[in-house]
Amino acid sequence: MAALAALIAAPAFAADMAVKAPPPPPASVPTWTGFYGGIQFGGGWSDEAVNYSPGDPNFAQVVTGKCCEQPIASGYRIPQSGAVGGLEAGYNWHVGPNWVLGLEADFSFAGMSRTASGTSALFLPNTQTTTAEQSTDWYGTVRGRAGWLATSNLLKGLRSGADVIFLKRSLQSLFVIRADLFSAFDKRV
Repeated sequence: MAALAALIAAPAFAADMAVKAPPPPPASVPTWTGFYGGIQFGGGWSDEAVNYSPGDPNFAQVVTGKCCEQPIASGYRIPQSGAVGGLEAGYNWHVGPNWVLGLEADFSFAGMSRTASGTSALFLPNTQTTTAEQSTDWYGTVRGRAGWLATSNLLKGLRSGADVIFLKRSLQSLFVIRADLFSAFDKRV
């Protein structure tokens, strides 16, 4: 009985009680919704064909003797290449459990420039030479996209959009007409 009285009289401490751990937070569901942006850089190239055919019928008449048939410098190519780089940004909407829609745009500066020439015979010994210069200074694109999430971090889809390119071209033409005067008969007295 004395032992029972000691147990009843002894104080109880809450710190001695076993504590259950709090439940874990719910697992986060990844989402593709939000803005994104970045920088990009690399190289670009093009291989543009130049075909020169001016439309001055009066000049054609004088040079070739035929209306509307003008001498044309042979076609030639202007292969240009150089560095490109710029900014890109976009926004995605995660709709439904597995679908993502988005809109993105980029703007890039380009350091691509080249000059090329072509020469053809007007009527021998006369020639026509054209020189063309082409440079790409900048370009930009705007695209929409729609995709299906195969897994939480793998998006398969399509995108389509429009491009805007600032391309400068210049063309110069040089006509060399040689005139040699001679006499078929030389009379000396």
